[in-house]
Amino acid sequence: MNANSKPWYQPWSEEQFRACIDVQTMLPVQRWMYRTLCQSAFVESTRPYLPDDDSQLWKMAGCENQKQWNQYKHEVRAAFIPLEINGQKLLSRGRIVKDWDRLTERREALKEFGRKGGKAKKAKSSEEPESEPAPKRSHSEVIKESKVEYSKVKYSAKPKLSIVQAKAKPKLTDNSSEKPTQTKPSFSSDDMTLTTAETVADFIAIPDNTSLEEIVSIVSDGEYSTNLLDRYNHQDQLKRACLQAVREKATSAFVGKETCADIMGRAMEILSVTFGIDTPKPWLRVMKDLRTKKGPATSLKSREEILKHMSSQVLTDPGSALHFFENELKSFRSLLVATANTRGIPDCWRDAVQFLDEVVRQNPNAQLSGLLSVRDKIQARLAPAA
Repeated sequence: MNANSKPWYQPWSEEQFRACIDVQTMLPVQRWMYRTLCQSAFVESTRPYLPDDDSQLWKMAGCENQKQWNQYKHEVRAAFIPLEINGQKLLSRGRIVKDWDRLTERREALKEFGRKGGKAKKAKSSEEPESEPAPKRSHSEVIKESKVEYSKVKYSAKPKLSIVQAKAKPKLTDNSSEKPTQTKPSFSSDDMTLTTAETVADFIAIPDNTSLEEIVSIVSDGEYSTNLLDRYNHQDQLKRACLQAVREKATSAFVGKETCADIMGRAMEILSVTFGIDTPKPWLRVMKDLRTKKGPATSLKSREEILKHMSSQVLTDPGSALHFFENELKSFRSLLVATANTRGIPDCWRDAVQFLDEVVRQNPNAQLSGLLSVRDKIQARLAPAA
């Protein structure tokens, strides 16, 4: 494994970790062994996998000795899926593999954006100042808008109405013929079908330890050439401003490039008001270009789009717990894909059992004896050793 393949960071959601059914059924000692192995999978030479070797696993898990590992390893091992790559026996955890793939794809995308952007804008960028000021605005105006944005986030949840309020009819304006405004349903820009509006949080989730280059690439939808950041002297402040802007906009509807422009604009304001400094060049021009182009974001995908894309690989993805039963489940592929569209791909044995149970519930009239046979085989793997 090349040293250059080491990740910048490891995505980690403590909430997802604790919500996992595997974790909930573990003893405290098994839980920290499992946590340590998940973290080891990102830095070991076999990354993003673990070696399927007890003589190494007990050390990676932080056990005092192999005896302690042997005593508690059953539940911990059950959370991983054994596989073989190039003759080497390994252990895989689907979520870790997916996180690794996303980081790898993002790293390659950033390199590509940097190469293309650097060539296309080299001449023009050399003529621009090192930083550009935000549009002239009074301090009171900026503070007022900042408070409005904060209140939108703080009070974005729909308040509960009392019985009196619920029954009260909305008042008409002075013009008796004017009717109260009604909220219009949102439509997708692609097929104009009625949809539920997706929020910024559905598209953008940035851990605090993400690099500035990756953050800027995300919030600008890949339009900003991140190689220009090397000459910017306030990188830490820009990173904090971008993260704060994303958090403030988390509950706002995501409509594509325009929303990215809004986030960039808010980051510019935070940078100016909080730190008294300007954004790097050509921040303002990129922000204006995004508003002019409009349309869907090209480098960001919603959770629904990601699930739909991945669902077709429910039997072929090496990180899928069902991959090992591909031949036995081939005839049920369409049913499995339909379930994966909403649940995602199962990445451990317990998830696989729950996934197949869901397929059975969704298709009560289908002949699923072969699928049930696979479910029973996986369930048997979870049974405690005699």
